[in-house]
Amino acid sequence: VRCLSSGGYWLGQLEVSICNVLYIDEEMGVTGMYHRLNGLSASPETLYYMDQQGVRLDNPKHMDQILNTIREYSIRLVIIDTFVRVHGQDENDNSRMSSLYRSFKQIKQTGCSILALHHNRKMGTESGVAHEQMRGAGDIAAQADTVFNISKRDNVYTMKATKNRHCEESKYLNISWTIATDNDKTVMLPADVQGIEVDLQTRILSAIPVYDPIKNSEATEEILEGLPNTNDIHRRVGGNRTAVIRMLKELVSYGTLSTLEGKRRAIHYYKSREKLDV
Repeated sequence: VRCLSSGGYWLGQLEVSICNVLYIDEEMGVTGMYHRLNGLSASPETLYYMDQQGVRLDNPKHMDQILNTIREYSIRLVIIDTFVRVHGQDENDNSRMSSLYRSFKQIKQTGCSILALHHNRKMGTESGVAHEQMRGAGDIAAQADTVFNISKRDNVYTMKATKNRHCEESKYLNISWTIATDNDKTVMLPADVQGIEVDLQTRILSAIPVYDPIKNSEATEEILEGLPNTNDIHRRVGGNRTAVIRMLKELVSYGTLSTLEGKRRAIHYYKSREKLDV
């Protein structure tokens, strides 16, 4: 949601375009949503939020209201949290789920994409095929264009595409991340599928000083000399330069770090005291 309000690359890998989002929240609630967005330092101006309104996609009146909202605010993505909460049908009945898909089709016909969150079955009932671990009838996954499965192991989250009608299997998305907290703020850091060097963020942050741009309205040469650039940070941190640069970009995009431009367009990094005190 935050990335959709600013554009760029999610976790440095998945390109995201700015667009208006309708979030139909029938599970988490506004308090939980607020804490998550606040933890991510996110205030998305492109988010339209419905908080536990009892939305039912199998109710024609509700569907008319949703379709009108999509058209009025030029919504391009509808997020449903969660699938089981937005209908009154038997989720284990293929024919019922196929019928419910007609509502999703109406949303798609507006040119809008849909991201529906859904839970897996309880432990002990897993299938060998990832998207077949989902609760309910097989038609839920069958009707979807793309299915992602999110798992967690050793504090690393991995999102894999298990079905995609728009590309061959060799190009399926497979992306991993870890979650860290700093001063009650949440940072999502990219990881490879083998795991991540968890202390890289800590080493980078320890190599960068706190700077108060409010007290120092002009970035003088003396001030810039005290703020490390990319090469300085890599020398202090060590390791893979590409990984360090990628991490720096992520920390800047999440607001943990800020930058100033120096001579020859060198980028200098600092931790803002204002942001640390938020």
